[in-house]
Amino acid sequence: MKKGTKLMLLEDDQEPFDLIGICSGLSDYRLAWNLNKAFGWAFEHSDTTLKIPNKKSGTVLEFSFYQQLGLEDYTNLYLVKNKQQGKPLLEDLPQLDYVLIIKNNLVLDLDELVGLLRQHEQIIAAYRYDSSAFSISEYLQFEETYE
Repeated sequence: MKKGTKLMLLEDDQEPFDLIGICSGLSDYRLAWNLNKAFGWAFEHSDTTLKIPNKKSGTVLEFSFYQQLGLEDYTNLYLVKNKQQGKPLLEDLPQLDYVLIIKNNLVLDLDELVGLLRQHEQIIAAYRYDSSAFSISEYLQFEETYE
């Protein structure tokens, strides 16, 4: 009789998400307004901050962000300025101005979205990334408060 192999399944409590890096000279509120206007989104400034521990200094960095919580389609969008308080959110990609984080995506075609972002006159460049490519992916957790 042939000996069976054991497979170990690791449960990952972190949901994968999509990330689009954006280069634009606009301020964060202007970019949020432009995206709302162009795509019919409803970004609003969040009262909470995203807390990311800094491994080098041991301090916690706080990043303000804009959010659109998908009440009907469950797709949540977060727009974070990459450099705040002189520190980049994504140290691997300091050249990015903004990070668009898409969670629970059920309706957006990301390749089409990146193409539309690149065509926007106020956006210089847009690039799609996988959430697993960043060391801080586990900390990109947002408190979702539906009103």
